[in-house]
Amino acid sequence: MRDQETVEVRELVRPAELTGADAATFRAAAGVGIRARRHQWGDDDHTESLPEQYARAADTAAEQWRGWIAVDGAGGVLGLLTATLPLRENPAVAWVDVVVDPGRQRRGVGSSLMAVAERDLRTAGRTVLTGWTETAGTEPWPDAVPARSGAGAVPAGAPEVAFARRHGYVLEQVERLGRLDVPVAPATLQAWYAALPEHPDHELIAWSDVAPADTAADYAQLKTAMSTDVPSADLEQDEEDWDAGRVADEEAELAAGGGHRLVTAVRHVPTGRLVGHTVLERFDARPAVAYQQDTLVLSAHRGHRLGMLLKIDNLRRLATAWPEVRRVYTWNAEENTPVLAINVELGFRQAGVVGAWQKRLC
Repeated sequence: MRDQETVEVRELVRPAELTGADAATFRAAAGVGIRARRHQWGDDDHTESLPEQYARAADTAAEQWRGWIAVDGAGGVLGLLTATLPLRENPAVAWVDVVVDPGRQRRGVGSSLMAVAERDLRTAGRTVLTGWTETAGTEPWPDAVPARSGAGAVPAGAPEVAFARRHGYVLEQVERLGRLDVPVAPATLQAWYAALPEHPDHELIAWSDVAPADTAADYAQLKTAMSTDVPSADLEQDEEDWDAGRVADEEAELAAGGGHRLVTAVRHVPTGRLVGHTVLERFDARPAVAYQQDTLVLSAHRGHRLGMLLKIDNLRRLATAWPEVRRVYTWNAEENTPVLAINVELGFRQAGVVGAWQKRLC
């Protein structure tokens, strides 16, 4: 352990705009996040730019954002802890993230932040805290911490894992971080298409960034299903209440952070309803990187390889819409074997692990 830092923990306020004099502290805090993620991964593929962090810090009807910073005697920002408080569901839960400037790690900065944030969140009625650790590499590790879900593990020696355990967080679930190098060769895409069964009762529809008005309600229902359909182990997770307005708020936040989205959905022709979807996102700050987000097919329509069809079609669209993208990342729970199998078939290879941790405050 290095010498302990003497810090003051203050609440971070989101400024009205990023260009004003009062935005200096927010900008400094965002810089800590950027440097910490860059240090963690060795590149910017997993950083959030200043506009992205600013957009994420905006309150919506569904979520409230809070932040705390640790500052030294000269007012320099050494660490940042943010929390997202769901408002429509999960009333006892807060999703937390803590980062410390790489040059000031292992000096008690993160612990100081955690102590104050946990106190304030408990006062706000949030007694279940969920956070995530990110670690590059693959198993086996000489000393592993297994997830309570029974699937996957994280390395005990990783600093972020040791920090979570030291502060009483329990590893509930492990997600596999996968990476796919793109573009996929057209001949390969065609071979994948050819291997799929016919789908006379289903058709694909697609959009970019904003859901068409006539699909927004169905798309919201798919996002509601996504909130509880994917494995979540023993993480506290209520079914989320999505409607067209919440979809529009999420789309606006993405755009404000320089984000873009490709959605491919599948419609059941006899009923005219959307029954599945997949999402790719990219950000202006990282034009060579895309992120595979939701993929879902409603249970009544599974068993026809619709999930594979959706992913193939979105990868085809990616090559045309975002030709500069060279890497796609995705996250899947280790127990979610059907989706992991699809990703392996598509060529995703493991790049790291993400631990989902939970702490119940007394």
